[in-house]
Amino acid sequence: MSSKKAPQSYTRFIPQAIIVPPGTWHTVYYDEEKKEHFVSRVDLLALVQEKTYHIHTTTPIKDSEDDWDIAGLEYTLGDGWVVANESHNYCGLLPPEMTLLDWERQGDCHH
Repeated sequence: MSSKKAPQSYTRFIPQAIIVPPGTWHTVYYDEEKKEHFVSRVDLLALVQEKTYHIHTTTPIKDSEDDWDIAGLEYTLGDGWVVANESHNYCGLLPPEMTLLDWERQGDCHH
């Protein structure tokens, strides 16, 4: 029987600026049961700062100028505004000029 250590940190993506996306952007996710990618429409894009916190003290562990990204923001009735990057099955952003097949051929997904 293997024992997994509990995580000692967690990561949050903090929106710093909101960007109205030009065209229709999508977030790419991976369906682990079907073993395939699927997309969800992005409502807004955001410039986000990635921050990692110690799970017990909630103090930042790392805070680097390099930890910036563009993230998709999605609105749902149940959760309100959600930063797509925080989802466990998040794979990336799909720009308007690209198909899902094109995106998959790039091989950027970690699943």
